[in-house]
Amino acid sequence: MHAVKIGVMTLREPLWLLRLGITQGVIITLSRTSRYWIEDKRQKSRLGRDKIEKNKEQEEEEEEEEEEEEEEEEEEEEEEEEEEQQQQQQQQQQQQQQQQQQMEEEEE
Repeated sequence: MHAVKIGVMTLREPLWLLRLGITQGVIITLSRTSRYWIEDKRQKSRLGRDKIEKNKEQEEEEEEEEEEEEEEEEEEEEEEEEEEQQQQQQQQQQQQQQQQQQMEEEEE
């Protein structure tokens, strides 16, 4: 297998290259070790770029999740404030009604 191949790998290729995800491209075979070195080097740089992209995506997803959580917390706080205001209004109305009843009773 000392040759230059272009195209899709065959089943004769080493399984570890297939496991790494190298399925096509230019495979230069000068000797057993140099071929593996060339392929490994190429794959490592691709894996490195993929890793960086995945890290960026993860960071973006985490930031989005944090923003969503903050928005949810703000909404919950607003809802709680609205509920408190409604309760205060109800209490004021009840007090006013009681005062009116007392006034009416005093007038009678």
